[in-house]
Amino acid sequence: MQNHHPIITQRPDRTWLVECAQCRNDVTSAVPIGIGMPLQDRETAERLRDNHAARTVRAAAS
Repeated sequence: MQNHHPIITQRPDRTWLVECAQCRNDVTSAVPIGIGMPLQDRETAERLRDNHAARTVRAAAS
């Protein structure tokens, strides 16, 4: 198992996004609500990132 490492970015339209590579790369699960969704303020994005960082994903078998 490994932790998720979501990041926050600001788009040109001044909205904020929380992205998680581990969720985007997991083909067996749906991307959680909030990931990749434009948010109006950074504080909300930071809360989403902090809550999401506690998620874990199974490591791929080699």
